[in-house]
Amino acid sequence: MKHLLGWCVLLACMASPLCAAAPERESFVAMCLRAGGFFGWCILACSVIGLGLLLEHAFSISRRRLLRAEDAAALRALVLAGDTDQARAFCASNKGLIPAAMGAALARSKQGRESMERAASERLEEDSVRLHSRIGWVALLANLSPLLGLLGTVSGMLWSFGVIESMTNPAPADLAGGIKEALVTTLLGLCVAIPLTIGFFFFRDRIVMMGLDANTAVSALIDDICAETE
Repeated sequence: MKHLLGWCVLLACMASPLCAAAPERESFVAMCLRAGGFFGWCILACSVIGLGLLLEHAFSISRRRLLRAEDAAALRALVLAGDTDQARAFCASNKGLIPAAMGAALARSKQGRESMERAASERLEEDSVRLHSRIGWVALLANLSPLLGLLGTVSGMLWSFGVIESMTNPAPADLAGGIKEALVTTLLGLCVAIPLTIGFFFFRDRIVMMGLDANTAVSALIDDICAETE
């Protein structure tokens, strides 16, 4: 969470120059920020938070942190040496999918292979659900952004129709503000939703693949344990 807050503050500082006074010829980005109105800024906030979440997930939901090959190698060496007590201590002192699942399996080592495999599978499923719940916030922001864009579209069109109702012969410039807000908020919502959706599916697939690989590694370790005890 500290990493996420740090990234959000950094991104906010980087975006702050956009809020400065526009030059004589307004840039496209500055025009979008000005014309988007309240809903445009809400979408921008979603983009900053979403990007911060993606950066945090890239650091925390990685094989280097959750599926280290050295964990499997160390546990395999302890299992082949018959030192299950040291293997339990290793699992308790190390974080990751493999140590967590093996710790649950070793706790039922006296109950047979099926009980160990069930315990490991339950722990991997629990960790998978926990990781999926973390990336769920990215999916929420990806779905929320176009909805905020739709609200901005409705707001802009209502404003334009209000101008038509209140003026006898409104000029195109009188209607441009509301129409621009409607189009800009739709554009911003889609521009935020598309990369966040891609990021969500990327991390979802990464979690699934890490779970499958961890299950394969744990199954091999359980086979080694059972072979040593037979």
